[in-house]
Order: sequence, then structure tokens, then C-alpha cells
Amino acid sequence: MIKFLIASLFFTTSVLADYYVTGKVTGGTKEWGGFKSRIVNVDAVMEDGKLYEVGKQYPTVTEYDKNKGRCWLKVGGGVTGVLQMFSGRSWHTLQADGTYKKIKNLEYLTFPCIKK
Repeated sequence: MIKFLIASLFFTTSVLADYYVTGKVTGGTKEWGGFKSRIVNVDAVMEDGKLYEVGKQYPTVTEYDKNKGRCWLKVGGGVTGVLQMFSGRSWHTLQADGTYKKIKNLEYLTFPCIKK
């Protein structure tokens, strides 16, 4: 029994990883009923009425490509989109005049990353 506990503790700690953002965060939007997509810069997230810088570390991602050094994180569409809507979270892009504009229909974030 003790060997099992030790083995399971080692297994769980060895599979835990964090994904670190190493460059610009962008995202993909869906428009016109999903027939048109667009890539946008994602510079901030709004939660509880306050703007925050987009995270630089994530405990999990939707997809990780080690060869490309790239992560994808689904943030909208389907059940995830409904949860985002009710959580009060929205994503924003920085405009040339220094203001932030809300990004509509953001489906995913993507960014260069490393897994540690």
C-alpha cells in the first residue's frame, strides 16, 4: 500500500506542468455565423469590471505543440463560451490611441510557450 501511495505521488507530480507565455498573445474570433475568422492581438482581460494583463503562466492549456513551441487555450464557443459570458470575463485588444476595445466572439488564445 505504501509503495502505491509513493508511486502515485511521484506520478502526479511528474505530470503536473505549467505553460509559460514567451511572446505575443493572439486569438481567433468567429464572425458571420462562423464563416469568417480573424486573428487579433489579445492584450488584456476584464474581470469584475477591472482590466488585467493577460496571464503569463497557465497550469493547463487546450493544446500544446512542443515542436512549434506553441500553446492554444480555448476560451469561447460552446459550453466554454457560455461559462465565459456568465463569469463576467471579457478579452480586450489595445488600440492605437491607448484605449482597450472588447473582442467579440473570441474562440481561443494562442501564444509561443514553453512547458516546465
